Amino acid sequence: IAGVLELDRPPDLYRSLAYFPKFLGHVWAEIRELQAYPEFRRRARALYYYSKSGSRFLASPLSANNLVLGRLGITADSISKIRECLEEELLQTATMMMHVEAMRLAIGINTREVVNK
Repeated sequence: IAGVLELDRPPDLYRSLAYFPKFLGHVWAEIRELQAYPEFRRRARALYYYSKSGSRFLASPLSANNLVLGRLGITADSISKIRECLEEELLQTATMMMHVEAMRLAIGINTREVVNK
């Protein structure tokens, strides 16, 4: 799974589902090629950008910045690595949301949800 997804290790979703190997094996055979579909990738990217833009609507603005982090003893190199880690994690999380939805369909959860508020 990690190899197909081009990751160092399987995402948490797949590690959690390893407790159900029959389900995981079956569903992985069905969805492993999802990354090849442009529409799947497009929607995962849309989730990624949507979540990034959503941070503008936090109830309280965050005060951390390079100066504050530097005062905490966090080096510029560490800040750069943390940023890379967070960007990668956000993109992987968006992609895993798409995988979760495919798995929900595979297990029979297919009711359409409508937001009314």
